[in-house]
Amino acid sequence: MDIETGEMEAEPIAAAVNPSFVVPRAEGRGFWVITEPEQGGEVVSFELVDRRVQEVGRLRTGADAPCHLAVDAERGLAYVSHYHGGAVAVLALARDGAPSAGVAMMRAPQAWDGVDRAALRSRPHAAALVPGTEEVLVADCGRDVLLLYRVRATVEGATAELLDALLLPPGTGPRHVAFHAELQVAFVSNQNDAGVSVVRRVIDGDRPRLELTGILPVRGLGRQTAIPSEIALHPTEPVLYMANRADDSLSVLEIVSETGALVERSTVDVLGRNPRHFAVHPDGGLVLVANQDSDDVVSFRLEDRGRTVSWTGHRLAVDTPTCVAYRR
Repeated sequence: MDIETGEMEAEPIAAAVNPSFVVPRAEGRGFWVITEPEQGGEVVSFELVDRRVQEVGRLRTGADAPCHLAVDAERGLAYVSHYHGGAVAVLALARDGAPSAGVAMMRAPQAWDGVDRAALRSRPHAAALVPGTEEVLVADCGRDVLLLYRVRATVEGATAELLDALLLPPGTGPRHVAFHAELQVAFVSNQNDAGVSVVRRVIDGDRPRLELTGILPVRGLGRQTAIPSEIALHPTEPVLYMANRADDSLSVLEIVSETGALVERSTVDVLGRNPRHFAVHPDGGLVLVANQDSDDVVSFRLEDRGRTVSWTGHRLAVDTPTCVAYRR
């Protein structure tokens, strides 16, 4: 990718069964991929050597159809969310990055604080690390709950302790999470009600808990009911972005207070169909949008401190793109 123009080129470099999410390793050494068949699924580790891709190792995740991957490289742990399998698997990673063993399985409780949601099928869609802690946030789209776990690595593997469960309004559908470390606020894309949940992590005594401070409705361009997918923060500015499927748009939101309060600034056409995912470049100047149903990745320039989004004039043909990540 040309950083100045947004022009892109690509060539096939590796093959896997429905690789729906990718996470890069540090220092450009390689990346991890999850495969997402209807039954089963794996985490696969690849290494980059002289621009050539080599498989390092693979491991079955322990549940069906993994849809999201988060990696804590420092502690050697990977978190795999299974929308159909109803669980988040914790896998241990070897020094070379290869997944080595399943060490824990996290499942949403059926009831919390006297509210029973056993009739709803658990559908965890994403896990997000809380920087500087051993905590992980899990968005359960099926039971409309945000879960906070403490995961401790042990000699035997790992233990997962549920610290809090924040029940969101029925029909919210929390999907993906963008966590702001400085504000200690999680911004959650709501797949089923076209909005963003703003959730603070607060310390109550010696125990962290989650507090819902508000839900901002997001209309998109109004062409169809927005179905939010990915949500992400600008690397340096108080700006948040969210992709809206069906409406085929990208919303630009500004963080206007220390509590994480949001104001919707603008919405742009992604110039394709079904923006499944996007990623802001680490320098904050570009964003690439993966339009799954129009088979293309489109580049947009970010100006005015990330608040203005405009098409660079460039797109790249890619069959059913579902995830964008940058080499670190």
